[in-house]
Amino acid sequence: MDTLNLQVPGRRTAAWSAIASLPLAFLTQYFLATASKGNSEFLYQSHSLLALPTSDASALYWGLWLDPFGFYMIYIPVIIYTWNALRHVDESIADVSSAFGIGYCLLGTFGALTQAGSFEALHVLYISTGATEVKDAAAAAWSATAGGQVRGLWLMEAFFAAVWLLGASRLLFAIRHSGLGVGAAVLGVSWLAHWILASADVTAVSNLLMAVVVMLGPLWTAWLGVVLLRTPNP
Repeated sequence: MDTLNLQVPGRRTAAWSAIASLPLAFLTQYFLATASKGNSEFLYQSHSLLALPTSDASALYWGLWLDPFGFYMIYIPVIIYTWNALRHVDESIADVSSAFGIGYCLLGTFGALTQAGSFEALHVLYISTGATEVKDAAAAAWSATAGGQVRGLWLMEAFFAAVWLLGASRLLFAIRHSGLGVGAAVLGVSWLAHWILASADVTAVSNLLMAVVVMLGPLWTAWLGVVLLRTPNP
């Protein structure tokens, strides 16, 4: 029976990275929910967004900055470790899925940090002027930035996440970690469906699927971390 290659170094680092992603992910969501007041379309409402009071603007800024630590860059040690530890199970699937996993992390990080930096500058400009034409220009700049990230980088990240997680599911089933395999499959299918529906502008359903992966993704990752920690040393 295939198992994790326990000779591969980095298991504890990967495990703690996976576990740490859970509180960071939910802290990210707390900040974003505080800023958005539950409005899933708030990133597109440029004038309202840029006119946010200071406390809500700070929440949005920190939510976007924390995003890579809760959902993206913190996954890289996990992906690298599982790539090496499961490559003997199926080299092709491990290589492709892990490469797409790293791509997901990079796309998501670039999208979040670009928006964080742009929002800070445009928000200051918007609230510091009374000139309508300046406010309109700032709102237009934000619309272009958010549109490029949400409909560009963050849309493509959904496809990358789907390939990564569906491949990981296949590998986890092969080593008899069926629970983790089912979780990865559910997340992978949800990401894929979100990508298809968001591309087709079926907004309500795609937003619902995004909520599913945002809530379940960190739980699955932390579960994987616990499993890695509990795996006995060779």
